[in-house]
Order: sequence, then C-alpha cells, then structure tokens
Amino acid sequence: MAKTGRSTVRMYNEELKQAFIDSIETDNNKKVARSVFTATAPYEESWGADFCTKSREDVLPVAEKISGIKIRGRYTRLRWLSRYSKWCIEHGVPGAVDNSLSVHDIGTNRIGDAFILNPVHLQRCLDEVFDPESERTVDNTYRCYFWLAYGGLPAEKAVEITAGDVDLDNLEITKVDSTAILYRQGVDAVRNCIKLTQFRYKHPNYDAVWRDRVPGKQILRGIRGECTLYGIRMRVSKKIGSANASGQTKSRLSYQHVWTSGVFYRIFEQELAGLEINFIKIAADSPNGQRILAGAETKTPKSKKIEVLASDLRRDYKEWKKLIQT
Repeated sequence: MAKTGRSTVRMYNEELKQAFIDSIETDNNKKVARSVFTATAPYEESWGADFCTKSREDVLPVAEKISGIKIRGRYTRLRWLSRYSKWCIEHGVPGAVDNSLSVHDIGTNRIGDAFILNPVHLQRCLDEVFDPESERTVDNTYRCYFWLAYGGLPAEKAVEITAGDVDLDNLEITKVDSTAILYRQGVDAVRNCIKLTQFRYKHPNYDAVWRDRVPGKQILRGIRGECTLYGIRMRVSKKIGSANASGQTKSRLSYQHVWTSGVFYRIFEQELAGLEINFIKIAADSPNGQRILAGAETKTPKSKKIEVLASDLRRDYKEWKKLIQT
C-alpha cells in the first residue's frame, strides 16, 4: 500500500506491482513508479484489469490524463509504464502485452487545456470560471491572481502585492527585485482589487449583499480569512474544479502553468522581433531557478541544474509554440 498524507492509496493488483517496484534500483525511482501506479489504479479498477493487459488504444487516454503537462514529467511516467508492461511480459504475467507509448503518442490536447496562448485567451479562460469584473465579487481577486502570474510574478510575491506596487499608467507591477507586466485585459480586475473596500457576496437563497474585505493592504485579500498563498490556491482550485466538473470549461488553470505561458508569450514576441533568446538566463531568473541558486550545495553543481532547467524550458516552449502555430 502507498501512503499519501493521512490517507492510504492502493495500487491495483498490488502484489504484482510491488514485485516490479522491488526490482527497481534506487529508492527515488521506486517512489516515482509507485506514484505512477497509484495514479493508474482508479482506471484499472474501472477496467477490472491490470494496466499491462490492456491495448495501446485502451491505455492511451489514461496516459494522457496522468502523464502531466511538461515533457520531462510525461517522459518519466510513460517510461515507467512501458518498463512495467515489458517486465510483465518477461515474467510471464497472463495477458500481458506490449502497450508502450512515447511522448509523441501523447497529443497536445492536454497541453492546450493547461497552457495559455495570449492575454485574450487567458481572459476567455477566466470568463469561463469566474464572475465578470463588473459584478465586483471576490472573484476579482482570483482573476488578479492569474494576471499577476501571467505577467511574470512569482506566486510567493503575488500575495504580498499592495496598491503601492502597481503602476496602472505604465502597466507594471513591481515588488522588490521582481517586475511583472500588466496586460490591458487584466486592468479591470486589478483596479477593482486596488480600489474596492467591499465585495458583493452572492448567495442562492437571498439577494446579494456587500461585505467588507478583511483588513490589510494586500490587493488579493478577500472577505474572509487571511490573505495567504495557501488560502487563495485552495479557493481558486475549488472554483476551477467545480467549473471543470460542470463542463463550464476544459481549462486547467494553475499559477505555474499561467506563469510559464506568460514567459513563453514574451519569448515569442522577442523571437518575432529578431532578438536572441537566452534560456539559461530565463531559467536562472525563474522561481525554480532562484530556488536552485539559493539552495545548499549538492553533488550536482547549481550551474548544471540550471542547464537542465533551461533545456526543459526550451523543449516546453517548442511544444507551446506548436499550439499557436496550428
């Protein structure tokens, strides 16, 4: 059994999966493989069959759903699924077939549902999930949250932004050593978050009422609870999950994916202008790059980690660019 947090998650056909995991060389790889199998378990339960016995056509939609957005993540999960199926064939597991998939078998639909093509596209995705800015509800803070992401602000700094950090005339947001671009489609939401002292609260059983925002200077503060990154992530995730479940949207917005999409959009603009793109610098300036540079020394040099991060960004950018060129 695989434990995650307080709950216990089972792998389907656990004895067989555990035998495969026991054959894996390192603890880290064992952990990755186990996470893959806990992800496939619900689908195997619905089939009533082990993953290794299903055809490529059957496993493809499952692989699409669990393999992630970024190329490195997709490659890692698909590699372990392929290794597992081949291991099962080698060990004579009844019904086992070679259903190996590659990253090229995974289409761009999943990427397209997560990444943003341009500011107009982001506004459309936000319109599918959140109340219009004009309704002056707390949803303005969720819209603002994603515009801060798209403009290039690290999530940890987004929740610290105050009115004094925002320059609506020059469409810039600055916090210490971080500067984000504010796109015109996001101005209404950001302005509301700066100027409104109350938000309209809508309830299905009675008329909407105005409620005071919680005390403070942060522009992302709502009408209840402290303005924390964890809190706003939870509220945003709940809204997006409900919109996905009801069919309002297919978009799977997250701060990281929207942040990355904004970076890619600006890289594309630079390419069109004939400018040289320095992915090493982009990687080093990214939130992940900053964490690498600020971290303790390890066996792998920080410069090498930045090079790997830059390589991942370059590959993901090529995938993103395919979306806007189709």
